[in-house]
Amino acid sequence: VEKCTGAPLTGDAWIAELKQDLGDLLKEEKEAYEKALAESSCAANVKGDEDIDLDMRIRIVDGDKVLADTAEDGSFLATCAKFETYVRDN
Repeated sequence: VEKCTGAPLTGDAWIAELKQDLGDLLKEEKEAYEKALAESSCAANVKGDEDIDLDMRIRIVDGDKVLADTAEDGSFLATCAKFETYVRDN
């Protein structure tokens, strides 16, 4: 490591992370989570009644249980919404 970076391998950076105030860390993590959640919503990237056509059927399953299916739900975004609801509820 020292040959590549010019500094020996130490735990200083890791220790510095552990010294961060818990309240500050929780606040930062919550803000990052909320931002990612807002940016990643399927519906957030589509306007009006527009849908995403992947030209395929998508089934989201857990074992034998079908959680969402584009053939049953009618569209990709409806399938996303159904799976999103499942994740939030479980």
